[in-house]
Amino acid sequence: MSGIKEPLLQRDDANDDETVEMGDQGKEGADPVDPMLDVKPSFIAPPTDWDMKAYAYAPLPVVPILDSKLLSHEDACSAVEDWVKTTWWQRRNHLTPNKIVSLKPFNAFVSTLETYTEERYLSASYSPYRGGAIDPLGSGMPPAPWSLMEVKPPVFQNEHRKIKQLHTDEVKPCHRCSASGRIQCHQCNGRGNKPCSFCRGSGSRQVGDRVQRCSSCNGTGNNRCSRCSGSGTLTCPSCNGACQLVHYKVVNIVWKNTIGTNVYKEVTDPEVAAVISDEQLSQADGPMMHQEQAYLVPRSQGQVRVNPQVTAGIDGLIAAVLHTPDKLHLQQRVTVRAVPVYEIEFEFSSGRTDRLYVFGTDRAVFVPRYPMDIPRIAACSASGFLILLGLILFIIFQFGLIDSLKDDQWVL
Repeated sequence: MSGIKEPLLQRDDANDDETVEMGDQGKEGADPVDPMLDVKPSFIAPPTDWDMKAYAYAPLPVVPILDSKLLSHEDACSAVEDWVKTTWWQRRNHLTPNKIVSLKPFNAFVSTLETYTEERYLSASYSPYRGGAIDPLGSGMPPAPWSLMEVKPPVFQNEHRKIKQLHTDEVKPCHRCSASGRIQCHQCNGRGNKPCSFCRGSGSRQVGDRVQRCSSCNGTGNNRCSRCSGSGTLTCPSCNGACQLVHYKVVNIVWKNTIGTNVYKEVTDPEVAAVISDEQLSQADGPMMHQEQAYLVPRSQGQVRVNPQVTAGIDGLIAAVLHTPDKLHLQQRVTVRAVPVYEIEFEFSSGRTDRLYVFGTDRAVFVPRYPMDIPRIAACSASGFLILLGLILFIIFQFGLIDSLKDDQWVL
């Protein structure tokens, strides 16, 4: 085997056959791991003199405060009705403007800190080998992972890029099929046939007081395995029948955006603040109140971001960021959104009152308790019972149980 000239960066998708990374095998039963492969990824720290000029992003300007439109009683009823239509059991057209007792607005501030990093590590991989030139191990010095100059993705965008490392190819027999190209079928355990599911392998079926030959297996008690077509073996998924594998190293480049979130609710009642979760508010829309971006976003140091409570939350997010030596820090961005929240007290038909919440400019709805549509529940229950009864009758007629029940003098 002789080496060939290749470009500096060779990607996994250059091979015609499927490339398999160690640790992802086993779709057709247990896949023994080649002991000569290092299956644990080795993380590599970036060099101390790494050039950061390629990662110089322009800082974003601070966005001014935007006022949100207050929610009217009609808008609240429309938002709740849109939510009811997405459910099964809640009562339609229940909430009307005259049933709203009170509407209290307050703000929730969602602060996010995005930390953009890059890391590189080596992992073992292989693909089927059907002959031809390779780049053998020992034909040259493999390039260091951090020496590969890659075009970076847009800032704060996650991406996992895999690049084949040069001068690491090594051809070995397939460890899964022992270089035979075939493995045992896991559905029939290599027999080529399976017991008939209709007669359970007996070859006959009891219909009333008569014994009939099973029409599914023609009285043999077995059916040909559909997975292997009766051969008892399958093409080895690791080598795809090639009997040999070319093993090599893969440089993994991971750009990752880690997001930390803090939610502050401008409400004095702790019970109200605990009703809507931080996750719900984080997913809601709201106007941008503040945004800044830098290589490292500094702590406040006396500077107020929106208000003192939001500032304290952002400082906590910055302090919680863990900088590790195996990752290259690229950028940070702080964003603060104001999510309007409306606490609506409404009245039931019985005169009892309860609360629901409409939040975000997208008018999301959270209702802890809401009237149920009893006629709709009854109609659905009756329909479900009729469907179940029809299914039972179909099974009885399909498997010929009527005759056996009559012979036993059962009354249907």
